[in-house]
Amino acid sequence: MRATSAKVLSITAILIGGLIAFLALQERKPTLKLNDGSILRLEKIDYGKKQPFRLDAWRVRFQWVIDRLPAWLSRHLPSLGGEASWGGGELPMPGNALYAWLTRYDPRSGRYLDTGLYWAETVDKHGCRFIAAQCGGTTRHQGAGVRGYEVGWFAFQAFPRRQKRFRLRLYDAQQKLLGEFVVPNPALTGETKWKTEPLPITKTDGDLSFTLASLALLSDSNGGKTNGDRRKPPPLITPVL
Repeated sequence: MRATSAKVLSITAILIGGLIAFLALQERKPTLKLNDGSILRLEKIDYGKKQPFRLDAWRVRFQWVIDRLPAWLSRHLPSLGGEASWGGGELPMPGNALYAWLTRYDPRSGRYLDTGLYWAETVDKHGCRFIAAQCGGTTRHQGAGVRGYEVGWFAFQAFPRRQKRFRLRLYDAQQKLLGEFVVPNPALTGETKWKTEPLPITKTDGDLSFTLASLALLSDSNGGKTNGDRRKPPPLITPVL
């Protein structure tokens, strides 16, 4: 009897310890409180091939097991729901990219909400901006009457590679700024020493020659100003060749 009680106490202690560790890990993730009281959380940021982030990943594994049980048994078990996703944009070149995964939840109900995220950009220390090449979202409640996507993600191949930290700005479907995070750079590279040449610059390839006569930045018609907190397009590089 004593041995059984000791075993139960040990298992309980392990479970409590695991729960405390899990909660502590959750608290370390960067969060941002939005105007409606909901919390936007940066769940993961990494560089490389796309590695999807899933809420309650155990549901996917458990559903995989249920789907492979005999029909007479699986029909008596509840369905945990499938996943749905959306995506837009395209990476300009194949290969690795910087991926950011975010969620939004209501601290009063403890439920995850539609992130409402549709645009994102990274900003370096000089104010130069790099717009996400791809974006999308996923939800685990497909067909369960829940609207929206609980997880939003963005992919960048152009971002401030030589900074240890940079800003990640997030926008809704109306291009209104929701907030920004200061994030670590998972793909930090050393500074490149560029050798500049005075204009005009001429380069040749056999009998063919190209001359770069001038280079300028063309801002938008609003003079580079924003309309309130809405996203503005970046200035255009206008070379004369």
